[in-house]
Amino acid sequence: MAYFVAGDPRAFPEQLQEGLEVWNPLKLYWGAFPRSRFEKYKEMAEQAQIELPTPMKEFLKRALPDEVITTRIDVADFVDLKLDSLRCHASQANPNSFWNKIPPEIRREGIKVETLIRAESRVQVAREPMEEDLFAGIG
Repeated sequence: MAYFVAGDPRAFPEQLQEGLEVWNPLKLYWGAFPRSRFEKYKEMAEQAQIELPTPMKEFLKRALPDEVITTRIDVADFVDLKLDSLRCHASQANPNSFWNKIPPEIRREGIKVETLIRAESRVQVAREPMEEDLFAGIG
């Protein structure tokens, strides 16, 4: 994985030839969808009186436990940008999808927080409380 070899000048020699320098990233995050997020989607569907599709029901059964989430980032100020970017992808923008049937004001509420798992860190970051800043410990 690039995270582990990024600081090794032998790993990507062509980048050195382009004038770049080796650099060790300090943290690695994985995007994660905890059970509470799928529960929220279920509530959104009920609120909008929409049947939860079978794939979403399956995700709910297999969702990650909330306890593994290390980081929650408030992205409420960027919800419109997030929705615009999703519409740029044909696979994400099916007008008949469950997601697009949810009223916009309810949909906004469901995507205003990003949840992540801090998979690796080369800096000390407190486990409690929940990390809310990707740059915590860097500086």
